[in-house]
Amino acid sequence: MPAESVIDETSPPRPSRRDPFAAPDVSKNLRRSSVRGASVMSFSRVAGMGLRFLSTGILARMITRGQFSRAFWLGMVLAGHVLPFVLIVYGGDVGAILAGMLMLTGIYIGEHIWVKAPQLVPLS
Repeated sequence: MPAESVIDETSPPRPSRRDPFAAPDVSKNLRRSSVRGASVMSFSRVAGMGLRFLSTGILARMITRGQFSRAFWLGMVLAGHVLPFVLIVYGGDVGAILAGMLMLTGIYIGEHIWVKAPQLVPLS
C-alpha cells in the first residue's frame, strides 16, 4: 500500500476549497454597497456646496442649521443613514428589509430638501 493512500489521523484536516460554482452571498455585498452609495451621494451634496457664493452659504446654513435642519438631521441623516447601517449590521434579513425602507424614506426627505430649499434663497 503506497504512503499517499494512508490517512494519518494526527494530521490536521485540509482546508476545504471554495466551490467555484456556488452562488455568492450577494445580499451581504448589496447591503454594504447600498449604504455606502447612499451616504456618499447625500453627504457629497452638502460638502460639495462650498461657499463660493453668498447664496450657497445661506443655502447650506438653511439646510444644516435653519428651517430644514430637523428634516436634514433626523430624516435624512438619522433615518436615512445611521439607522439603516445599524439595522444592516445587527438586524439580519428583516433588518435589511427595514433598512431599505428607511433608506428610501431618507432619500425622499433629502430630495424634498434639495428641491425646496434653493427656492427660498433670495435672488437679490
